[in-house]
Amino acid sequence: GVQQTTRYVASQRDDVGIRYDCIGSARLPYEDVLDRIGDVIEETWRTAPIIYEFCSDAQTSASQMADAVALMEATHGTIVHDNLSDTRSFAPVFDLMQNVGYRYVLTQATYPTGAIDGGNIDVSMAWENVGTAPAYFSMGYNLVLDVYLTDANGHVVTQATTSARVDNWMPADDLANGVAPSNLVAQTLTVPANQPQGVYTISVGIRDTVSG
Repeated sequence: GVQQTTRYVASQRDDVGIRYDCIGSARLPYEDVLDRIGDVIEETWRTAPIIYEFCSDAQTSASQMADAVALMEATHGTIVHDNLSDTRSFAPVFDLMQNVGYRYVLTQATYPTGAIDGGNIDVSMAWENVGTAPAYFSMGYNLVLDVYLTDANGHVVTQATTSARVDNWMPADDLANGVAPSNLVAQTLTVPANQPQGVYTISVGIRDTVSG
């Protein structure tokens, strides 16, 4: 039934994801999941989330956790329900979860070393999503990228929200061997008039407008 129902729902809605209730089990290696619905997952993950939970017999042995990591990478998993009930080590679960979902990295930034009152500061950035999946709007995320100029006390002097569509920043198609696309963003900050001379800091932040 898993194959038939999954294919039916996927054919009806491209904004509905897939939940598969077993990961990290010796009795169900990740190749079996791919054999069953791997093609549907490949057609789904760019627009809707792929979600798992640990199998009832899942352990934190090296082989089972490696299998779970391989499945997450092969299917661009977004969430793993941590329902492991037996005695287990925390470290392997942390390692698995660390990159699950979106994870944004600023790889490059350029900006002038000085500015004058009323002048502009042009900031150029390159960002990558080194996680497993994008931030799906259907899951309640609405992420924006802000740029700030702060003084020596950390007070915000001026700020601007870029036009970047953070939810469109995709991970590598091939997580095991590929490289995430680089997302270029440019933003201009205008220095307020009568700003005292001193050392200022350019800061960036990705903010969820839903939760703040």
